[in-house]
Amino acid sequence: MNNYFLLFKVILLLNCFIGVHAENTNNSNYIVALLRNETDKNYYDENKETQNKIDKFINDKMNDIYDIINEHQNTYILNNGKQDDKLEELNFNPLKNHHSNKTKKLLFINERNKNSKRTINFSSNNSTIEYVPFESKLVRRVSPIANYYAISAYLSKEVAEKISHMENILYCEKSQKIKVSKKVPNNSNKNLNKNEKLNIKKNKRDNKNSTPLHYNINKIKNETNWSGVNVQQIDYEPNHLSLISQSPLVDMNQYDNNFYYPSSAGKGIDIYLIDEGLITSHNDFDTYKGTPDERTITCDALLYENEEHYPSDEKELDCTEIEEYPQHGIMVTSMAGGSLYGIAKKANLHMIAIDHSIESIIKAMNYVIKNGKPHKTIVNISFNLLYYSKSLEQKLTELINKGFIVIVTAGDDDSNCCVGKEDNNFIGFSGYRKAITVGAVSSTIYGDGYYKFENTNFGECVDIFGPGDVTFPYIIDDIMDETDYTEDVSSAAPIVAGVAATIMSEHPEIEYDNELMRKTLIEMSIKDVILDLESSSNTPNRFINNGKRSIVTKDDNDDDDDDDDDNNNNNNIECGIGSSTNATCSKGCCSKDGKCIQFEYYPLDECLIENGCQSEFGYCTTIDKTIEECENELKEKEKCLVDTSPKMGSIELFKNCSGFNIWYCKEYYMKLINNMSVCSLAKKYKSFGYIDNLNQENYSNAVEICKNNFVTVYNDCEEKKKYYEECLNLNYSIVNEYKKLKNDDKLFENDDKFIHICNNLKSKKCSSLYNEKENGLKENLHSCYTLNDVIDYLPQDETTQYSFNLDHYYEYYNAFIELCNTSNIEFEESTNITTLEEPNITSVLVDEANETINPSKNNKKCKNIKKIKTIKKTIKKTIASQKTIKESKKN
Repeated sequence: MNNYFLLFKVILLLNCFIGVHAENTNNSNYIVALLRNETDKNYYDENKETQNKIDKFINDKMNDIYDIINEHQNTYILNNGKQDDKLEELNFNPLKNHHSNKTKKLLFINERNKNSKRTINFSSNNSTIEYVPFESKLVRRVSPIANYYAISAYLSKEVAEKISHMENILYCEKSQKIKVSKKVPNNSNKNLNKNEKLNIKKNKRDNKNSTPLHYNINKIKNETNWSGVNVQQIDYEPNHLSLISQSPLVDMNQYDNNFYYPSSAGKGIDIYLIDEGLITSHNDFDTYKGTPDERTITCDALLYENEEHYPSDEKELDCTEIEEYPQHGIMVTSMAGGSLYGIAKKANLHMIAIDHSIESIIKAMNYVIKNGKPHKTIVNISFNLLYYSKSLEQKLTELINKGFIVIVTAGDDDSNCCVGKEDNNFIGFSGYRKAITVGAVSSTIYGDGYYKFENTNFGECVDIFGPGDVTFPYIIDDIMDETDYTEDVSSAAPIVAGVAATIMSEHPEIEYDNELMRKTLIEMSIKDVILDLESSSNTPNRFINNGKRSIVTKDDNDDDDDDDDDNNNNNNIECGIGSSTNATCSKGCCSKDGKCIQFEYYPLDECLIENGCQSEFGYCTTIDKTIEECENELKEKEKCLVDTSPKMGSIELFKNCSGFNIWYCKEYYMKLINNMSVCSLAKKYKSFGYIDNLNQENYSNAVEICKNNFVTVYNDCEEKKKYYEECLNLNYSIVNEYKKLKNDDKLFENDDKFIHICNNLKSKKCSSLYNEKENGLKENLHSCYTLNDVIDYLPQDETTQYSFNLDHYYEYYNAFIELCNTSNIEFEESTNITTLEEPNITSVLVDEANETINPSKNNKKCKNIKKIKTIKKTIKKTIASQKTIKESKKN
């Protein structure tokens, strides 16, 4: 959160003032936990007779709650003084006009639930109670949890409090919507900046220049113990799949782009994706119909807060109502088991579409329990919530205890996701410490390991990491064969789910549960190859691996048992003079010794003519040309190669660091450090100064210097803003609202806040700050201007945190001073900033709400008073929000 964004929210607040007061702030859906008897088992584990008793108990309690809602309609009044529209259902209560000699009760049903295998009917000829079927949106069944039953009820705060004290009620918690990552791009193929970045990624590992396919299936089988080996040649970037089947510690000139995986590929395993939906028209979702590997890819259910839908036809494969193109759901499904971009290419894929309410997630978990196969089913959840929910924790526990494997994302808040439920920074599902939790690293590698995503969550409960930037099917406007890429922490979890599915298909004799799978994934993971986890709260350093770690090279295709050395000399000459056919090297260069030397990033020493490279049989270069290419490269990256000495002044250092931290500079440094630049060869023959001794340690030190410098400049800006706080509490909305009242001097005379602002702005401190001729803002807030100048170089998720736009402050100041000067009020001749005791904000809001609901007079003056109160509240909120930011930064 930043000051600019706070002011933007203030503008929205003022523009939508009437709308805000019309909103409902007290009424909400609640999860209500009903326990019939302490000795009850889980509903599905009880016999039919006990289930009938539980059904009757639940229905009776729902009637009781419905009656309480009806009796307390007056507590559902909105802030605009009107009745909540959702209570209109009460007017259609069938009991009102239902005539019978029997006592009548509602029979709460869900006609849309075609998945229900039970028909509830409590009425009989001997019964004194008549049950009238009714489908309600105010009170609904949700799901059994543990040994109790959860229902959903639309309650006011007062009714929720009353219900929570009823007999047999375990708890009553608000059902909130949860956080969902929206980083999956919307047609980013048209985004020039992303394409430029993607082109750089492609240049790193261009398959056209990669080494030929050399692999020995028997060697791979011996290493992995797979029943069979499949190999996928990758021709897209980011290439997340190849990371799963080899070590990241590799000479990048010999990087192997292939993805190696067991032939079983998840066959016979079900993966359930709980997400926003799915469209299966893309060729990534091949079901291999008519082959021995035929599988199912289905939309099993659409489960929303007020609605459920269960497709009746298996051909009804597309499911989405929230988003026209549910790219996030498409992405996670593809990562788990897509035939082109996924891991478990033969697994059955099931989408359960939800609206991200607590109720919909509980229903989705319950669907898996009722329809999934324990020990053969994996559930993927690629979103998280920023608060604790007891109902979700206990339903998750039930799901795992039933034999289902659950894999969740760590989240993308750059926070410790393992804190306890008592902590205000709790993050679920990781914070429950039950599911297998997955963080994310960049899919770009340089041969020295992985680099964690800047925004991935961390903590000791994160079990494993996976690739975060991936290629996935992009579906829009009926175009079904496009691809795109995303950088999203949530993509790592379904990749791990896919690996888990291949492990299970390779070992059908093993009955995997959540803990055994966690242990297996950890044992198979590659340890200590993520380079920047040192300061991340004891986070385990593990990267997902499917069992194959070896780096495949050309030599792997040689016959291990060939001990015949008679023809070794001839066999070793692959190209040039002395080879059997004077062969040329189609890729790379032909060395002095007749070897085809392949490279991706720069020529090796053997490719220099000075070292005997045979130019007529392949590519060759010279020392001078290599030096020239390096000089051109360094000139192109001149902005990246800057002095970051801590002895420099903080502002000068800050400007240098701003270039140093640009994403393409970071990538260039990684190339230099890991010998992926032509300069890696050229510096052997000429000194280039700064880069000669560049290594990981030097670079890390420079990064740390720049981080510390950023904090210094940021803190200086914050201190300056605090010093000038009373001068800076201006924005367009405040000025504009007072302008509307400028013809009524009497209102200004009675407005202490207006007088207070004018006195402060006329003080010497503020007058000096806003001296435009002397460039007062920039001179006095130099560090803030410096921060704002480099916002474009910061990651997108940091710009809102650090930007402080001062462009219009002269305009705001001059406009407000004009109001002060034309108001006919005599202001104090003061050289100091004055303070004004603020009214109790709660009482202001209460008075304002009362004035809105029961206005004493509907006249112009009354409306103006309301506007003044709104402005006061706006200023108060802006100041309070700025103070909150400062305190949070200190902490």
